[in-house]
Amino acid sequence: MATVPTPEDAARYILKIFKEKYGCRTGQALKFNNFMNCFNLQPWKEADLAVGMEYAVQQNWVEILPNGVSFKLTNKGFLEA
Repeated sequence: MATVPTPEDAARYILKIFKEKYGCRTGQALKFNNFMNCFNLQPWKEADLAVGMEYAVQQNWVEILPNGVSFKLTNKGFLEA
C-alpha cells in the first residue's frame, strides 16, 4: 500500500524539485507540469502535489504566479530546501 505524504513532506519534495532537479535559485519559476512529472516518479497523486503546493505557499516558500500554472521559488524556500 502506498504511503500518503504529509503536506509538509510534499512541500519539501517540491523544494527539492526546484533546487536539485532543475537547479533553480531564488525568484525562478517552474510550471505545474515540471512538478507533476516528478511526482509521477513517486507513489503519489496530483492531489498530493496540490496539498504540498498549498503548504509551500502558506510557508512563503513558493509563490503562485498570476497565470496560476507557474510557481516561483522564494528566498525563504531556497534557504529551506
